[in-house]
Amino acid sequence: VSEFLTGLGGHLGAAEAQAAASAAARRGIKSAARLHVLWHEAGAGAAGVRLLVEQLGLAEHDAREVDEGLATLSALADFLRGACSSLGATGSRRAAAAALAEGITTEDKLRRRWRREERGGAGAGRRMLVQVLGVDEDDAEAIEEGLRAQQR
Repeated sequence: VSEFLTGLGGHLGAAEAQAAASAAARRGIKSAARLHVLWHEAGAGAAGVRLLVEQLGLAEHDAREVDEGLATLSALADFLRGACSSLGATGSRRAAAAALAEGITTEDKLRRRWRREERGGAGAGRRMLVQVLGVDEDDAEAIEEGLRAQQR
């Protein structure tokens, strides 16, 4: 949970993230996926911020940044799940979190990075999707089709 929180962006430091992860664990939130599900159920914005303050003990300004990061993660995960249904909810969140760790925060940034890699030819774009998102070849192919469809 600690690495997940720091990977969302913002200014949350390692010590703050570790304290938040410890607070989350005491409340039975032992994985990033569980935290994301609870946040999603609460909703983005004020309700999500409140959840983060109450369950993780974050300061309000840190909770707002984490809330924004979770909203970004959700949008990217929604795109990935739409492009590749075999990923499912957990797989798409995991792939989106991997993308965030690489600085790919939006569908548009993913598309630009993929296009840049594609110029290298020989399936370089698909290899990048496999490496960066941690998906298999078939899932990467489906994501590529989704990226191509959105270009049109």
